[in-house]
This record gives sequence, C-alpha cells and structure tokens, in this order.
Amino acid sequence: MKLEKYIFYKFLLLLLTFHSSVNSQLLYRPGDTLYVIAGSGLNMRNSPDRNSDIISVLKNGDQVIAQSFFNIGVGYDLIIKDRQKLEYDKSVDIDIYGNWILVSSNQDTGYVFSGYLSSYNLEKIKGELKEIYNCTFIDYLKILHKDEKYIYNEIPITAEFKKEIISFENGLTYINYHYPSGNESILTIPNVSLFELYFMIRVYDSFAIDIKQGSSKSITIHQELGGYQFFTIDFLSVIKSGWSCK
Repeated sequence: MKLEKYIFYKFLLLLLTFHSSVNSQLLYRPGDTLYVIAGSGLNMRNSPDRNSDIISVLKNGDQVIAQSFFNIGVGYDLIIKDRQKLEYDKSVDIDIYGNWILVSSNQDTGYVFSGYLSSYNLEKIKGELKEIYNCTFIDYLKILHKDEKYIYNEIPITAEFKKEIISFENGLTYINYHYPSGNESILTIPNVSLFELYFMIRVYDSFAIDIKQGSSKSITIHQELGGYQFFTIDFLSVIKSGWSCK
C-alpha cells in the first residue's frame, strides 16, 4: 500500500505542476453559452446589486449567453448560502462564491450570479444518465464531453493494482487507481470553477451523509466508505475521491 500511495501522489504532483503552468485564468468570455444550475431558479437583475430590480427568473437548465468576461481568481462579489440535501432527511448549508456576470437570454439581458452557471447543460445530462444502466464515472465524463476526442489507457502495475487514465481535448484528465482494498482517483479540469465542479458531481452522485466546507472554499462530501474532496490549486479545480471495500 505504501508503494501505491507513493505512485498516486507523485503522479498528482506532476499533473498539478503541469496544469498550473499552462492553463488560462479565463472562465467565461463574451459569446460563451452557459446553463443555469439553480434548482429554485436564478434571478436576472438590471444591475450588479442584490437589491436591484429583478428582470426575470431563469429556470434550471435555461441557456444564456455571456456578455462579459469573467476570470478565475479575481476575488468574489457575492457569497450565497445554499441548502444541500443529505441522506436520512438531513440537510446542510454551504457557501457558494461568485460574481456578477452580464448575460442575455432569449428575451432579456441582465446580471446574474456566476455561482449558478455552468458550461455544461447539467439538467439535460441528468436525464441522459437515467437511461444508462450502471453508469460509471468514465461513462459520465464521456457524456459531458461527447463532442470531444479523448485518449483512454488502462495500465496494469502489479497483479492486483492498475490505473485508468482518460484525457480529453479540453484538458480534463481523470486518473483512477484500483487497489485490492478499494480505489482512489483524481480529476482535474482547467477553466471550471470549484462550485461548477461540485454541482457536476452532485448530478452524477447525489449520495451524501455530510458535506463540510473548509476556510479555503474546499468542499468534502462524506459517504459510507469514502467520498469526494473538491479544492483548487492556482487556477485549476480538482476532485480527489476514494472508497474502501472494507
């Protein structure tokens, strides 16, 4: 197990070093297509102020077009409390950080909270997932990036230890290590916010016993035998996950 851990974290370090040096800080630019990821709807306002008039309420899954630039790491204008459902009829609030971004819909143009926008149409993808029996996480990544080329490799390291690697054209890289006692994986995506990544995982796997948020905006989802950790390194959003068979 010590060898397995060493290989995993050495590869993680190399991967993060590479990404942090080559990826842009830009998240959205004018003309980008974005989708609403707010279950209760997203207010569009006539100015970047929570007290300004509401022009319209966008529904979950609605498409908008960005009219302004938005960069990662420029600081946040807003923090919004978001109630997340847990198992056993429990819930927990987490802070969603974001900025005002100017967008246009079919009828209106106004300002919305960036924390509830995604470059992925997660509402549509949620419907597609229901049609796939026993969908793996790699299957999910292929659905998210169905129009992009990818490279997939499965590499045996020992008789009981192997790794899977899948890389997409947009820079997304997923490495999954299979151990006799479980598995560990790392997912890195350039130019995607931490909270967009969080909602992306909740669409695929909504099970959570508890959700904790760190002072650096990191998020941990606790499950029965493992879970997910979300964090950022420079301008790269990362998910580390792992489960034990014991």
